Amino acid sequence: MLFVSLLVTSEEPCSPSNSTPVEALQLWLPSAIGPGTQCAAQLHIFEWKLCYTQANDALKDIRNLLHLRSHLYKFKDSNIIGQAANTHTRSTINKADAKVNMAAEHYKAARAALASLAPILNEDQTWKEIFKPLNWSKDLKALKDMWEKEMEGT
Repeated sequence: MLFVSLLVTSEEPCSPSNSTPVEALQLWLPSAIGPGTQCAAQLHIFEWKLCYTQANDALKDIRNLLHLRSHLYKFKDSNIIGQAANTHTRSTINKADAKVNMAAEHYKAARAALASLAPILNEDQTWKEIFKPLNWSKDLKALKDMWEKEMEGT
C-alpha cells in the first residue's frame, strides 16, 4: 500500500523535537482509507475479523459493566451510611460509568469500521442484526432502569 506512506508523510514531519507518542499515531487501516483505494483483499478480511471481535468484546464489556454498576447501586443503597462512604462509593460508580462510556466508544468505532468494510467484502446484512447502533440514552442503562415502568406497583 504505497499510498499509505504518502498519507503518513502528509501528517506531521518526524523530528526529535516532535515527540508524538506511538499510541497517538494513525494506523491507516483499510476501513479508514476508504473503498476507492487499492488494498490487498486479505487485509480487508483481517480487519473485518478484528473489528467483528472488537465489537463483540465491547458488547460483552458493556453488559458486564452495567451489571457491576447495578450491583454498586444496590450495595450503596443497602450498606453505605455517612457522607465519606457515600462519596467514596459515588466515585467508584463514576469510574464504572466512565468505563461503560469507553466500551461504548470502542463498540461504536468497531461498528463504523464494519460498516465501511461490509460493501468492500460483499458481506450480507446479518452482521447488522447482531451489531445494532447504540442508543446512548436507552441502551446504556441498568436492567432495573429499563424495567422500572413495567414493574411499578408490584
